[in-house]
Amino acid sequence: MPWLELPDEVVFLDDGKPFLARSSERSTVLARLRDAGFQVAAIDVTDANDTYSVIQRLRAVLSFPSWCGSGWDSINDAYEELRAAWPFPLALCISGLAEVFNRNPKLALKTVVRLHNLADSFGLDGDQMEPLYFFDEPGPTILPRSG
Repeated sequence: MPWLELPDEVVFLDDGKPFLARSSERSTVLARLRDAGFQVAAIDVTDANDTYSVIQRLRAVLSFPSWCGSGWDSINDAYEELRAAWPFPLALCISGLAEVFNRNPKLALKTVVRLHNLADSFGLDGDQMEPLYFFDEPGPTILPRSG
């Protein structure tokens, strides 16, 4: 399957990865992603307090083997089963990360890094997953703004 490009008409806050979009444009972004051929899985991590709660939100929208735990290592262990079960190309749309960052920066950053690494692994095996994070403007101050 050819690699899909994220739609140009989607308004991103910055160029390149990680992909950021305005929360106010959420419904438009999700529709554009679907129109472009992506399967869309959307989660809200606003009230997530730990890795377990982040992964539980993933489990609510994507298939996981019953034996898979709720830690990042468990996801690594279940990698082949996830590849077989998840719909690709996949746009994983995450809301609420700014709130998590304000409460628990390490959890927020770890979530971004782990999802980025998972997307890279899928990509190396020929499956496309694009994490996309929704933020209210101006976004968290730790992220650089272009322009």
